[in-house]
Amino acid sequence: MKVLGINSSPRKKNTLRLIEMVMEGITQPEIKKKIITLSDYKNFNFCLGCCNCMYVPPGECVQKDDVQAIQKRITEADGFILGSPVYIMQVSAHLKNLIDRCVAWSHRPPLVGKHAVVVAPIAAPPEHAKTTIDYMKSWMKIIGAWTIGELAVYAPHTHIENEDEIKKKAHELGAKLASNMINKTTYEPTERDIQIFNSLKRKVQNIGGADLEYWKKKGWLNKEYYMP
Repeated sequence: MKVLGINSSPRKKNTLRLIEMVMEGITQPEIKKKIITLSDYKNFNFCLGCCNCMYVPPGECVQKDDVQAIQKRITEADGFILGSPVYIMQVSAHLKNLIDRCVAWSHRPPLVGKHAVVVAPIAAPPEHAKTTIDYMKSWMKIIGAWTIGELAVYAPHTHIENEDEIKKKAHELGAKLASNMINKTTYEPTERDIQIFNSLKRKVQNIGGADLEYWKKKGWLNKEYYMP
């Protein structure tokens, strides 16, 4: 069992430290822990908007760069700690680029049944991070993962404010993530979730190609939602 921390800050400071704190709360030896920093991947192109990955079989990106290695790490993990600093009310450019490059996952979600935590340091009152937190949670849901916790913290340029207090909250989040992973906790989809699922199912059936083959393989065409 693996948990992957994704540091989308261009620096290795507050966002990375916050991810590390959550990781410290995961103490089970059977869970392997790994953190990646998106800025370490130098061959990381922008999305071309060609939609080849969406509609042209076999549904692969025409660009071959470091994104495939990042995606492999993501799909091989069972749990996630997704972190981004708040930049002008949103996620970092590194994370937005990754999200854009994973657009096919919005049709073929690879993380169904998996769990996530999202964290965001902000150089302003933590409640101002809500837009960023909600965006990260929405992306996790679109690609299949259930966000079981979140943490926004006040972090001026050089440090996290009230670090001892924040560390305790982060450790609790890590423990909760580990528990959900081990127990394979499921959740009840909302009415809106089911509406989106059925709308996507109709689109997949109409378009066919790589999307349809993926849904057939997963057995989702005969379900009311991704999970029982």
